[in-house]
Amino acid sequence: MTVKEAAALYPVYEYTTSVGDNLTRIVRLLYNGDSDKATAAIKELNLRYDWAYLEGGVTIKYFPED
Repeated sequence: MTVKEAAALYPVYEYTTSVGDNLTRIVRLLYNGDSDKATAAIKELNLRYDWAYLEGGVTIKYFPED
């Protein structure tokens, strides 16, 4: 199942970033670890190119941990 198919079937939550957040920090906050699968899913759900430094107030979509 692709991420887009999963997004149509399962709930997608939203996280609002703080100033200076990056993809690694977001994955650690949401999933309590460094998961390549979670990182790939977040990248697929959110079409961005500037993951190294996010502004505050950006909405990031993600799947719940379970």
